Formats: sequence, C-alpha cells, structure tokens
Amino acid sequence: MIIQLPVTTEALEKNADLRPSGKAEDNQIIVEFETRKRDSHKMVQLQRSVNIHWINERAFEAQELSGFAWPIIYRITTAAG
Repeated sequence: MIIQLPVTTEALEKNADLRPSGKAEDNQIIVEFETRKRDSHKMVQLQRSVNIHWINERAFEAQELSGFAWPIIYRITTAAG
C-alpha cells in the first residue's frame, strides 16, 4: 500500500523544475533530485539541437531539520556539462 501525503518544503518549492521524486526508505523520507533534468539549454541560452554531455557524476545527501517523525534526506545527483 502506498500512502501519499501533500508535503512541501522550501527545497522542493525552489527546485520543482527538477521534478523531485520521493520515497520512504529505512524509516526516512528520501527525496531525490537529479540536476541533469533541469532545463540547461534555457539556462545557458543554447539551441535545443545542441547536445549536452555530462561528466564527473557525483551524488551526495543532505538531511533537513524537520518536525516530521522521520528525517527528510535529500539525495542530490549532479554532474558537469
């Protein structure tokens, strides 16, 4: 059974363009951000026909202080384009 809660945080609101996904894992709420999903073409004013190649992929986690019973962990994956 999946239970969905309408939860929002400042981090989710400011990075909604990354289409974050969330899940419950080991008594934690995990929110995953994939920065390569951001509209990089628009940010650096490239034509859509230009391919962006990603290197040096890395991931890290940050825990948010919250009033929830379970901690909120942001799992961020990023790369250089």
